[in-house]
Amino acid sequence: PGDVELLIVATSSPDRVVPGTAAYTQAKLECFNAGAVDHIAACSGYVYALSSGWHYVASGQVKSCLVIGAEQLTRITNYKDRGTCILFGDAAGAMLLEPSNEGPSDFLYSKLGADGRGERFIIVPAGGTAMRPTPERLEQGLDKIQMMGREVYKFAITKFVELIKDACAKIGVSPDDIDVLVPHQVNLR
Repeated sequence: PGDVELLIVATSSPDRVVPGTAAYTQAKLECFNAGAVDHIAACSGYVYALSSGWHYVASGQVKSCLVIGAEQLTRITNYKDRGTCILFGDAAGAMLLEPSNEGPSDFLYSKLGADGRGERFIIVPAGGTAMRPTPERLEQGLDKIQMMGREVYKFAITKFVELIKDACAKIGVSPDDIDVLVPHQVNLR
């Protein structure tokens, strides 16, 4: 634990707003020499955290970065909404990033993006400073995930193809060169 210089935790289901989940994790793992930062970016959170950690290590700013993705979405899932409750669960994973002594990085490409125009497509309305969680709002389920599935789907299928083509162009391969592609996808479409 003393060798870890940076700890990045991606979660959209933190125990508390302050302190961040990375601070709790740092204490539990005893990584007291590490900076501790949270990324909140829903499904993309781990990718954001991994890309950030990779850049810190690749630039030489840190030699060891622990990246963790952890979600406890069952706590903020509305089980009366069949359109969302079957999609969300709890999981965690971690990766330790360090410089490679065996040539170039195996991490070939990273591109982060967002489109804030779709901020209502997946949202937990109550719980932050924009909408405090009053008893009435809790009763209405406004502290639970709400999703506009069709809008998410339309955005995802268009963006997914665009991102694959962009990544292939940047690293000099064609889609036909890819043997296995593991997307974030919740159904066969």
